[in-house]
Amino acid sequence: MRRRKARRSMASCAKGKLTGQFPGAINIGERPAEVERREVAGHWVAYLVMGAGNRTAILVIIERVSRYVMIVLLGMAKDAVSVSRALIKAFKTLPAHLRKTLTYDNGCEMAEHAAFSIAIKVAVYFCDPHSPWQRGAVENITVLSENISQGQRL
Repeated sequence: MRRRKARRSMASCAKGKLTGQFPGAINIGERPAEVERREVAGHWVAYLVMGAGNRTAILVIIERVSRYVMIVLLGMAKDAVSVSRALIKAFKTLPAHLRKTLTYDNGCEMAEHAAFSIAIKVAVYFCDPHSPWQRGAVENITVLSENISQGQRL
C-alpha cells in the first residue's frame, strides 16, 4: 500500500549490526583503577563532535590527568577508517609513556578500534550506552567547542 511518508531506514553505520557491539570491545568496567583515580598520565578520553548539518566533524581527545586537549579536524571523512587513521596520527606525536589507554563511546566511527590499538599499542575501552558521565571531561570540553564553533563568546 502507498504511504504518505517514506519509511526511515537505519543509519549507514548501523546497517547489519547494532552500534556499540564491536568484536573485541572491552567495557569501561575492566579499565585499570589508576585511570579512575587520575594518578598516572597517559589515559585518554575521546569524542566525535559533529558540525552544523553533520557536514564536518572534529575529534576531541583529552588526557585525564593533565587535561591536555588535542583537536583533530576530520572534515567530511568521519567513517571508521578515517577516524582510526586520525587517532593513529595524533597518538604518534606523543611519547610512548603517554600512550596507555583510550576511552570512547559506542559510536560506529570506532569500529576500527582494533587496528588503532595494534598500531599504537593502546588499550581501547568503551563506555556503557547512554552514560555520558563516564567520560565527563570530554563532555565539558565538547560543550565549549560547540559554543565556539557557533560563534558564541564566553
